Amino acid sequence: MKKTLSALLFLSLCFVINQPAHAVMGGESAKGDDRIVPIYAFNGKNKYMACSGYLFAPRIVITAAHCMFKPFTTEARWPDRNMYVGPPGKVVNTWGKNHLQAEKVFWYKDYDGIRPKGRYDNKDFAVIVLKKPASKVSWARMQTKAEYQKWRDNLGSATVGGYGFSSYKERSMNYNNYKYPRKLTLTFATFEHWEEAVQCRIDCDFFGHNLETYEEAGWMFISKELGTTCDGDSGAGFYIEGKRDIYVGLNAWARGSHNCEKHNSWSPWGALNRVDPIHNHEKLLRQAIAYVNGR
Repeated sequence: MKKTLSALLFLSLCFVINQPAHAVMGGESAKGDDRIVPIYAFNGKNKYMACSGYLFAPRIVITAAHCMFKPFTTEARWPDRNMYVGPPGKVVNTWGKNHLQAEKVFWYKDYDGIRPKGRYDNKDFAVIVLKKPASKVSWARMQTKAEYQKWRDNLGSATVGGYGFSSYKERSMNYNNYKYPRKLTLTFATFEHWEEAVQCRIDCDFFGHNLETYEEAGWMFISKELGTTCDGDSGAGFYIEGKRDIYVGLNAWARGSHNCEKHNSWSPWGALNRVDPIHNHEKLLRQAIAYVNGR
């Protein structure tokens, strides 16, 4: 009996870790946005939507490393050639034929797809280089460590995008593999909000009580009313929109939102979404840039 329960628990955790993710609940439509792209895995017969991504440059997409792993496993990773990216800002169909194939994926080779309970995995980062440009989008730039610290200290705001739904009702409906681009504008959480949200967390059974301190991580404020990143680790990341976009960092797991499934259980203090700053992964992104530039 114990072995059976352990097996079921393992499978359920694998499902949570690697299931196709809906990145945004609520917020606003991102149709026509030239940065938000859907990411697919193709096994030779079928495609499934793995995650969302941020189009950093015409051929460069930033996403999470766990998006490269096959469903229901924490070990098998899709080969680079099995990864595809859809057109930015479009309502897309899983079976569409206008998806672009990956040429190379840059990721940490010692990343294994398994998240340590209660702690953040700082290697869940990947950069996809496409064989062909996804659009004529201009190059974004990386936010520096000094800029990030100033932005965080000033409680800055940023956009997070992805493919998701406008409501919980929509999430529960069958949309025949169609996915919708959405985005949110979120603001860095104050220490007071972080303290209250941590005390009221409703996900401790899954994540454990251990949580990085306010100073150790970047925390964005999310709530049922404002909108949320739901499966908050699903890839598109935070960026500051402008004449030249500034990429802040990857959106990591949402803490305290029950992954958006049990929306009636939201804490009155809302929840937190971890930011993984791009300066932590500058070397990996620069490798992808050098590859695209032929260096």
